Order: sequence, then C-alpha cells, then structure tokens
Amino acid sequence: MINYLYFFRLNLNRALITVEMTFLKCDKKERRRRLKVMLMSMPYLSFPLKKLNNSPKPAYYFLKSMGRADYDMLFYKIIDCCQLQKVSYDITESLSGFSIVQLINIFICIPFIFRVYRKNIIHWIFMYLNLVKIYSQTRMLTSIKDAHLVVFADMQPLDNLAVQYASMIKNDTTTLQHGLYVDYENLVNVNAANYLNADAVNFLAWGEDTATLIRKYHPKKKIFLCGKPTLSIPADMTEGKYFTVVFDQNIFFNFNIELLIIAYQLSNSLGLKVNLRLHPNNRLKWFKLEPENTLIDQSIWSSRFILGHTSSLIYECMRVGIPAFRYATSAPALTTPASIEFKDFSQLLNLIKKIPFSPTEEMAHWYISEIGEQSIFEYLKYFNGQKSPLAET
Repeated sequence: MINYLYFFRLNLNRALITVEMTFLKCDKKERRRRLKVMLMSMPYLSFPLKKLNNSPKPAYYFLKSMGRADYDMLFYKIIDCCQLQKVSYDITESLSGFSIVQLINIFICIPFIFRVYRKNIIHWIFMYLNLVKIYSQTRMLTSIKDAHLVVFADMQPLDNLAVQYASMIKNDTTTLQHGLYVDYENLVNVNAANYLNADAVNFLAWGEDTATLIRKYHPKKKIFLCGKPTLSIPADMTEGKYFTVVFDQNIFFNFNIELLIIAYQLSNSLGLKVNLRLHPNNRLKWFKLEPENTLIDQSIWSSRFILGHTSSLIYECMRVGIPAFRYATSAPALTTPASIEFKDFSQLLNLIKKIPFSPTEEMAHWYISEIGEQSIFEYLKYFNGQKSPLAET
C-alpha cells in the first residue's frame, strides 16, 4: 500500500501518538511489562484482513483498523451508503502461529529506527516495535492509487499513516466520527487525539457539538454534518423491570465503582434491577456485584432509564427518547442540563421522582443530528458530492 521509501517522508511519531500516550501514562513497572509482552508476542502477530468490497477502479477506498462490534456496524453501514465503486478493508490484530515474516520486518525497518528515537531505551524499543507492527499492517493492503481515502478514525496508527500517505500523493481524505469527543483542553488524555489528530481534509460529524470541537482545533477543515446511521428509534421500546448503568473506559474506573454503588442504592429503593452495560475494556470480575439485583447486557431499549458518566450512549439514548441521567464528577464531560445531573444517591432519587422526566431528546440533537434513514441519506449525498460543508466560523 505504502511504498517503502515513503516511510522516510511520513511523520511516524504522529501516527504512533495514541500508542505512545497510552504507554507513557503507565508507571515504570507496567512499561517494562508491556515491552516484555510485545517482545514475546511479536513473532506471533498476525493481521487478519476482511475485504468487504474490491472494485477494479474504485472511487473510494475505505479503511478501518479498530476492532469492536459497534465500530464494525457503524463502519459497514457507512460503506453501504456509498454506491460508487469502492474498495474497503477492515484490518485487525491477533495472535496466531509463528511468523518468520514478522521477524524479517524487524530487520527491514531498522533504517527507520532513529525516526522514533527516545532517550529511554525501554521507551525507544517499545516505539520501534510498534513501528514494525504498523509497517507489517501496511503490507496487507493494496495501493490507494487515485481513490478518495476514507478512514474510520485517523487518530489510529494505521489510519493516520494512510491519511498522511494519501495526502502526500494528492488524494482526497476523509475521517469518520466514531464517538462523542470531550474537549480535555490542557489535560493529558489519550482521548484528546480524537480531535487533535484529525489529519484528514474532511471530517464527517455526528452533530454540531463535535463539529464545533473539530473547528476549534482545525479552523480550515471541511466538516460535514451527517449524523449516526446505526442509531434509530427501536420498535420494541417496552419498559422492563430494570434500569441500565453504562460504564466508562478504565481511565474512569473509580467513577464506575461509585456509579455502581449509587445504582444499587437506587435499585433497593425502587425495586428495579440493575442492568450493566460494560465498556469493551472493562471486566466483570473487577466489580463487587449484588447477583440478586443484577442483570448483564439486557436490551438497553427496554430500560426504564439510563445512568451514565461520560459515555456516548447517554446521548444516544436521549436522542431516541429514553430518559438518561448523568453522574456529574470532576472528569471532563459533554454538557448536560442540571435537570438530569446528579452527584449522589439522594440527588438522583429526587430526579427520578420528577414524573414526567425532563425532556432531553431535543437537546440531544446538538450531539447527534440525523439518525437512521435520514442519516443514511446524508452520507449518500456526501459520497455523491452533493453535500456542502458547514460554513467556517
């Protein structure tokens, strides 16, 4: 996909920024452990490639390197919105049998070793091995040629490198929105790469909130409001005998625990069970559960209401008309009205008792504009060149 010589001209450190930020937040012991794991697994790494479309002369070239069921669904739905000739690749990382190719790539990439130089030897080796990994991934793909490159998330190493390369050979580039992004401003957080590393020329936003955030850090970027096509009002929104708690990623682990304690207090007060919706990086064994009051991964659409912290699901539920309440903490989060925010059990109970709940669907349009069929129509217009970008401010 990317000519070997082009690696000397690409910004490899920028492509690996999310990997490095995650590594640097670990203490010295954890860094050594991660390096050891990478050294041991490197000869067994493989990169399964799912080729969804393979037109001989594509107008669009789609690429995703983030493996997650909800991301897959969104990526495939958006690809389906493009009716022109296209090539689309979904590449993931896994462990398989011993690979001599991986060992060869370690030596092939030696000319680039000083491109990721770090003073600390553990840090340097870790960055170099990740460079080898991203190089191996590029070998799985065919050439972009003259197609318009659309990546799922250009803050990811492979997606970012592909965007840099496509821009270098004068191809147009687009990145999709994969979640609701929080502005961390001066705080160090790997999630800030979602908007800081938006390197593609075009950005397809779910709603005005993210569009405003991208514009803040990239004033000249072309932003198109397209919504979220995988979100629609479910036909089976019947009320179950439970409410759902949506956990956040592990950087907010302590807040997850606090939220669960409040949820069980509410469960005992209302006589409703707690339905847990874990983040993909969470593990159930980390939490102290009350088995008799707990359900796992039941339909979120049958929930009486939703409790969350910073998860995008809070706003998605609000968008389709499910009452949602947000645990307000010191962590940066998207703005919500005071009528749905709580800091402890007593505040939450008072909000729950206010029937009917405060309407939040209209406010949620700011975060997710179009959904379902209307969103599909917006993406269709974009790929056909019939959609105009938001005006620059």
